[in-house]
Amino acid sequence: MKNILFVLLLTSLLLFSFTPIDAVAYNYTTVYVPGSVSTRVYDINDSGMIVGWYSDGTSSSPWHGFTYDGSTYTTYDKPGATATRFTGINDNGDITGEYIGSTWTGLKYDGSTWSSLTAGDAARTDPRDINDSGQIVGWNRDADYCAAYGFLYDGSTYTTLDYPGTDESGCSGGTGWDQTRAMGISDSGEIVGFYRMNNVTHGFTYEGGSYSNFDYAGSSSSYATGINDMGLIVGSYVDVGGTTNGYMYDNGTWSDLFVPGSTSTTTTGINNNGVIVGNYYDGTTNYGYIAVAVVPEPISSTLFIIGGATLGFRLNRKKKSIV
Repeated sequence: MKNILFVLLLTSLLLFSFTPIDAVAYNYTTVYVPGSVSTRVYDINDSGMIVGWYSDGTSSSPWHGFTYDGSTYTTYDKPGATATRFTGINDNGDITGEYIGSTWTGLKYDGSTWSSLTAGDAARTDPRDINDSGQIVGWNRDADYCAAYGFLYDGSTYTTLDYPGTDESGCSGGTGWDQTRAMGISDSGEIVGFYRMNNVTHGFTYEGGSYSNFDYAGSSSSYATGINDMGLIVGSYVDVGGTTNGYMYDNGTWSDLFVPGSTSTTTTGINNNGVIVGNYYDGTTNYGYIAVAVVPEPISSTLFIIGGATLGFRLNRKKKSIV
């Protein structure tokens, strides 16, 4: 019996050792503004406040910014704007986005005051994220509305972010021009985004003045769009079959996100609690989503096996002692 117990223990431990721990599963909750025809979600802060934008199907004001706290949707329209989009939020409640006035212009909203953001002589400025220090990242179009460059704004100065080797000088307004877009920033100042070079899109990270390529292995295109203070990165990739999938990267481990029933899923933001937000398309309509990781319980099955083996061993010993 001792030999049997040893084998059971060894087998259970081996099974536990080889249980996959890199494939994180998620529970998904749809985010959809009532009365909208399309809803997009872009960021979530540590309090669980979500920001995004939606369309109500009218041409007079096609897009509206919104917040969602898990129970209530609140609409925001910048005064005088014909369209408003929200794209980022920090733990102070400061929101970034863009609006249409005479042209697309960046915005920051602190709950009471709307501020316009324009990077130099950019024809379009699109802020995408803001950290708790107030640093803002995004991208802008140049004066001929062709090339796209990333930027970091510290409250007074815009710093251009341009992935090494990209060449926007040959931009012709087509779909193949080189470009760089900054999409997310952590409180430590690490930036994620994506760049396009030679008609292929790649993710990147930027920290301490250095750029690093960041691609999902085997993908035809990769995008990095959000990062939290633990260094967890979210984004999207296009697989060899042409389907867009979301991902979460954690210290060498990649986990896929794909909303059941969707035809494509993108991932846009992650907070310090590991809650992820993004968007999906079901073939007819765009929806936002919230994804929460399902915590696996591999230890319970192992303990069950060990407990059963131990009980059997004890009963066998008791039986022998009676005999």
